[in-house]
Amino acid sequence: MNSEIFKCLDENRLKTLEDKKKYILELLGYEDEEVLSSDEKDNILKVRGIDLNEMSDEKLFTTVLKSVGKNGRDVFETLCENGFFDKINENKKVPEVLVFDGKLQPIFSYKECLLEKVYVETSLDTDGDGKRDLIEVFIRRPKETLKGMKVPAIYVANPYMMSCNEEVYNRMHSVDKNLKKFCEKKIRYEDIKVKDCKSKYYCENERVSLGEDSVSLAEEEVLDCITEWYKYYNSRGVASVFSGGLGTKGSEGVNCTGSKEEKEWTIAVIEWLSGKRKAYTNLTDNIEIKAEWCSGKVAMCGKSYLGTLSIAAATTGVEGLKTIIPEAAISNWYNYYRVNGVIGAPLEWQGDDADLLTKYCRSRECDDNNIKLKKRYEETVSQMLRGEARENGNYNSFWDERNYLKDVRKIKASVFIVHGLNDWNVKTTHCKLLWDKLKKYNIPSKIILHQGDHIYIQNLKGFNF
Repeated sequence: MNSEIFKCLDENRLKTLEDKKKYILELLGYEDEEVLSSDEKDNILKVRGIDLNEMSDEKLFTTVLKSVGKNGRDVFETLCENGFFDKINENKKVPEVLVFDGKLQPIFSYKECLLEKVYVETSLDTDGDGKRDLIEVFIRRPKETLKGMKVPAIYVANPYMMSCNEEVYNRMHSVDKNLKKFCEKKIRYEDIKVKDCKSKYYCENERVSLGEDSVSLAEEEVLDCITEWYKYYNSRGVASVFSGGLGTKGSEGVNCTGSKEEKEWTIAVIEWLSGKRKAYTNLTDNIEIKAEWCSGKVAMCGKSYLGTLSIAAATTGVEGLKTIIPEAAISNWYNYYRVNGVIGAPLEWQGDDADLLTKYCRSRECDDNNIKLKKRYEETVSQMLRGEARENGNYNSFWDERNYLKDVRKIKASVFIVHGLNDWNVKTTHCKLLWDKLKKYNIPSKIILHQGDHIYIQNLKGFNF
């Protein structure tokens, strides 16, 4: 056992076997142990493999702390949340995380975490205003980072986060059409392959910093499609980082689902967390802020589109991204909207396509006077409609740009796939093809297949994810 953990125990209560028994029962949550019979007390200890006569104090209390308490939860976690181990960081100049039984433990207060909002600078000018686009990013980090503690970050790229245009899906593409017969064409992959080159919206005009700040505090906001489970990590010394994206409310730029520009803005946040990119406290003042609290180690996760962006980011080989957990995620947009050369769609979403998802996520406000931005909006959708080629369903350069499977070899992060066998939105072909590629290139990977549908796995009863 960690010596610091052992020092948190009350030595005065370890003198006799009876003292130890009473202390252990209290740690297990049986504060009212006096109402229990002697046999009941012994049985509680026996079930948990606790033997007062044979075990050393260290082994005894290691077993106790690894046990499940009266409340059905890990004893150690319950004690952490009740402040039992607070003294571990009391006299340290720089606080540290606490690891027990191979897991980070909740010794930090979620309620006291710092909530910040920053604006990360991308390398793109997708809205044509002559400046690099900024994207809005929310951060929640332990207050202990103000004392020099550096923490890793769990990052979720989430185009749904700042609300969506629900009315878009009231008018989906018509599918009441006969299939056309097309003559066979001998098209080589080289003819449609998308080249690895800079985006046409790449912008050299990096903003000039006019000052620096160390904290950019923000008010709590409701963020869509963000689950509560990130609190689990905040209390264990991990920051959570949530970004909208190009074209979403609070950010600049114009979005385009699955494009190379989407990859660019997604990894821009990772680059800032790793100290390789700028961010500002707001959209206008050019007051720079650095992620000096971050260790430079980043994980990405999320379900569906959110998990898809973690795959997209990983296939760039971006430095600092250590692992991804894509749940019910898309590995190739062609396989999502097309099926073996014909137009397909997720169950109950006939008529859906990439252009509709782009418009759905475009929550950035645009006033009637901003004619240039409106024109860019229209251009993006027109380009997507041409690229989608709904008249045939062929694989082309538009879909090749949105195929992450062809770049799996570039992945430097480990990958933990989670997918439901009954998912008829993002079908299992996506995880199967990704898994095969990961194995081909010997990329560290694991997979969980469950009986659920299009869900977060923490919603599965009886499964401690």
